[in-house]
Amino acid sequence: MPPLPPEPFKLAPVGTGFDVAQSMRWVTKTYGLSVARQLRDMAILALSSCRLSPDEYIRYALFRPSLSMADKKSFVSGLSGARLNRRLTVPGWGVPALTSHKVLTAFLLQGAGIPTTPNLALYCPDAPLPGLRHLQDAAELTRYLAEEAPLPCFGKPLDGTFAIGGAAFVGRKAGRLVLSDGNELPPEEFTAAVLRNFPRGYLFQPLLRMHPALQMLCGPAVGSLRITTLMSPRGPEALYAVFKIPGKGAMTDGPSNEKPNGMASVDLANGAFIRAQFNSATNLEVMTEALMAPVPLAEAAIPEMPKAVALACETHRLFPTHGILGIDVLITEDGPLIGEVNTNPVHTLYQRAADKGLLHPAFKARLDETEALMGRRG
Repeated sequence: MPPLPPEPFKLAPVGTGFDVAQSMRWVTKTYGLSVARQLRDMAILALSSCRLSPDEYIRYALFRPSLSMADKKSFVSGLSGARLNRRLTVPGWGVPALTSHKVLTAFLLQGAGIPTTPNLALYCPDAPLPGLRHLQDAAELTRYLAEEAPLPCFGKPLDGTFAIGGAAFVGRKAGRLVLSDGNELPPEEFTAAVLRNFPRGYLFQPLLRMHPALQMLCGPAVGSLRITTLMSPRGPEALYAVFKIPGKGAMTDGPSNEKPNGMASVDLANGAFIRAQFNSATNLEVMTEALMAPVPLAEAAIPEMPKAVALACETHRLFPTHGILGIDVLITEDGPLIGEVNTNPVHTLYQRAADKGLLHPAFKARLDETEALMGRRG
């Protein structure tokens, strides 16, 4: 059989992939920290409640002499972060099936009057959903791509995460689809890739334009503002915000092996960029310019930040059984709107961008307060 053509989109999460053994030798040479001492620290952190892996130890540069063991233990791993998120949810009342289904999430948000990304069409072999163009088979999907989809538009899996499967369509040329990363392919080839990888469904939306102040940072791609919110006795409150900076030539704001992205910790009050970090580097390497253009990040800010935070908190009110949510806000030329709602937010974004552990004292007190509140609601 002839080999399959390259996939037109990312199919798996992209991690840092650090060579731990090589990194340890570099740490010894640079900081004078012996391999035995590093292994001891790794063992302590792996066996403690933070459950950090050796890769995470390197990723967060926890070998730095300036960090105390308490500082290191304030970082959460992917595993311990997910456990924390579960503790902040009322037992038996989670709704991950709803939030993982992008169309159902949109129905909920729209019904509550919250602005969200419009939906154009859905390839789905199951029954059609109300108010949405239904593409029920490969032939309809191919015809939609070849003739009917209003371009530019954006496609993504119905239940995907980590920017997996995202594709931006910007034109048609000689019977081929033109993607925003410069690739071109026949519509039937893209259809085959969807059926091969996302048989449960693939959603089409308008390709949004970002606020002009952010276009120079992101180019044609859309960068999302992750606002993580906590349910407190006073109502939903923002815990932190991180802006995901698309890589040069990328179709999404997520990382890929060829186009690493960046992430910036953002001031919740005024939207100023506090600190930015390359996804492909350890926490030692600060990102000072956007990837699309030599724009100093120290001079950048998220426009309409108070409105974005208020919108995220208003969205959290729809999920009173969840103490913590990761809400992606898109700052478009028409104002902020909600892109996605995540019931199990990954805290790596914050810990990379801010170079702080999630459980530092100021956050720990608020997380404990939310856990107690969710316990009373259970």
